[in-house]
Amino acid sequence: MNSLFEELRELRFDLSREENLPSYCIFNNKSLDELIQYLPTSEKELEAINGFGKAKVEKYGKKIIDVISNYIKEHNIEKPEIPIKTNTINKKSDINLKGEEEDLIIKCIEKFNGEFGVSGIVKILKGSESVHKSYFVEEYYKGPINSKFFGILKKYPSNLIKSAIEKLIDENKILQTGGSRPALRISNVDYSKIKIRKIEASEKLDINFVQHNIKNLNRNYHEKRLKELGYEKFFDNQWSVVSKILENKRVLIIEKTGFGKSLCYQYAANLFYKNSKGLTIVFSPLLSLMRDQVLSLKQKGIKAECINAEQDEETNLEIFKKAERNEVSILYIAPERLENDICIKFLTKIKLAMVVVDEAHCISQWGHDFRPSYRRILNLVNSLPERFPILAVTATATSKVVDDIKMQLGEGLEIIKGSLKRDNLQLHSIFCNDNDQKLYWLLRIIKNTKGNGLIYCPKRADTQFIAEWLNFNGIKACYYHAGLDKKKRLAIEKDFFENKYKAIASTNALGMGVDKKDIRFIIHLQIPENLMSYYQEIGRAGRDGKLSQVVLLFNQKDRELAEFFIENSRPHIKKYRYAINKLKSKPYTKAALAEELYLSESDTDTLLNDLYDQNIVFAKEKYYYYRPNAPKLDEDYFVWQMQQKLKELDKMLDYANTDICRMKYLCNYFEDFSIEGCNMCDNCKKYKFNINNFETAKKQIDEFNKKIQKEETAVQQVF
Repeated sequence: MNSLFEELRELRFDLSREENLPSYCIFNNKSLDELIQYLPTSEKELEAINGFGKAKVEKYGKKIIDVISNYIKEHNIEKPEIPIKTNTINKKSDINLKGEEEDLIIKCIEKFNGEFGVSGIVKILKGSESVHKSYFVEEYYKGPINSKFFGILKKYPSNLIKSAIEKLIDENKILQTGGSRPALRISNVDYSKIKIRKIEASEKLDINFVQHNIKNLNRNYHEKRLKELGYEKFFDNQWSVVSKILENKRVLIIEKTGFGKSLCYQYAANLFYKNSKGLTIVFSPLLSLMRDQVLSLKQKGIKAECINAEQDEETNLEIFKKAERNEVSILYIAPERLENDICIKFLTKIKLAMVVVDEAHCISQWGHDFRPSYRRILNLVNSLPERFPILAVTATATSKVVDDIKMQLGEGLEIIKGSLKRDNLQLHSIFCNDNDQKLYWLLRIIKNTKGNGLIYCPKRADTQFIAEWLNFNGIKACYYHAGLDKKKRLAIEKDFFENKYKAIASTNALGMGVDKKDIRFIIHLQIPENLMSYYQEIGRAGRDGKLSQVVLLFNQKDRELAEFFIENSRPHIKKYRYAINKLKSKPYTKAALAEELYLSESDTDTLLNDLYDQNIVFAKEKYYYYRPNAPKLDEDYFVWQMQQKLKELDKMLDYANTDICRMKYLCNYFEDFSIEGCNMCDNCKKYKFNINNFETAKKQIDEFNKKIQKEETAVQQVF
């Protein structure tokens, strides 16, 4: 179906140009999916497709039907049955739901709060006679049948009521829970009007900081000193950041990967240390970045160190002591260290010169939440005077994320933002009917691309499978994920830097923070959960400025796995209730609570951070305590957050299916409207991805699958 997908998408693009309308006004991506699934070849069948009314069918129907009919004829395909709508909106095109009807929908959902999903509420409002057809259904709907809501919107088509419910969900006026049986509910809080809340420091830290008085802010003077770090001059935005830091200001810089954001704080930190022996602390979640930058800075004679979980505690303690003796100028620390009492005490003993927050979007409740510990950085930030240099750094931030960071770091935060366009990245998105086609395209792309690169896989097991598939075809590859031991991961990273592998199949555990400038390709085998993650991950390609390939391989089933990850990003709500009851009785360490709740350490960390954010618990000396007079757990907030993530997933899917310039789409998402087109992506070049010799590839795939199955059977027999 790949070629049909491309033909219909190209037709949509041509029609949108003729009509001078956005592509989604011709037909949206959901309609495109249904066109491929049901293959309508008559006007009546086309009217049954989502988004096609009588007017659209009359205007565009013939061209669409011709494309599909020709495809069926050429490929000798048997048409599936189309579920023709018996109650189409077209028959009542003058009917629209008004505010009064929307209020009735909301009141009905409130009446049966959490009992029914979308289809159930539609049946109640329509007064569906199908509820009388079986004993089970009649019993299930016994309450609704006797309610005043049963059949109250009988005159309206079911799909119109469904659309109204989906609109209310989209506007956050009602909530839809996740899981295998999503249910509708009314929140006690109108999250459609939610305001960003400032995270107050849970405790003030007694920090011994250094006051700077850098009077010489001449750019030429500082560019001469910059040569100590091996650079000739600053970019304009780099100098803007550095000059503001030297004036003791708080700054947020949003610049694309490879711009040189780290140089800004490295230069200032080196200057501060020479002037006052003050220490700059860089909070970063990226262990590989820590290692790479510390090694690079040491080679330049700069006293840099890092503290993280990969090092033994003896090594970490010795580094802390060196910093206390003013023998370290830049110290990289993982945010989780702020949970450690040793680190908190250390902060009261040093001479602090500057604080840097790398991957600053993690602070925001609107951004990533893979590092909840970032919130604890605010305890340190809020213990410092307003006139103290703090630098927040990120490559991705929407206006909501920027507003949240500004709220947390202070209204005086100055924002410096550059263009996010990457001129050397060729962006492609290839629709695949199934996983076999993904394997086909993966092999074809890598064989035709010089240099080495990364393949992002959704699950750990997938990384090994993909690496074995590439090795099976004579391509030297390895797999990588967080479950491998430290020595193994370090060895793979070293070999990758030395170009010993053509490709590394990895989860997102690798790539972020890897300072390898000549990565020539990045391929995703699965739709990421959001565009922020996607832009971050593809940002590792081509940091040397040379041409690099970025390819997204996707099919419609990808959404199911992405939704599963989103819906399971938090422990079940019952675990939260159970944890609160346990903490009411006595304090627990994280490890003890994890054992009590039968949760992993990471899930327990998420749970405790959520309770911490809602002011229900507080931490003291490794123990978590229930806060006296704590508010009730806001469970609906978690449902609302999940809905926001599902909306972000929709935008990611829109990117995969878009027919506009892909770089423009990405930049527009981050509110950078400075580009019209990249003239490099598949859409700009109108490139068609045609499968050649798939029969031969299919034989290879089948042979490989048999080999894998045979090996798995042998392992099972051993055990």
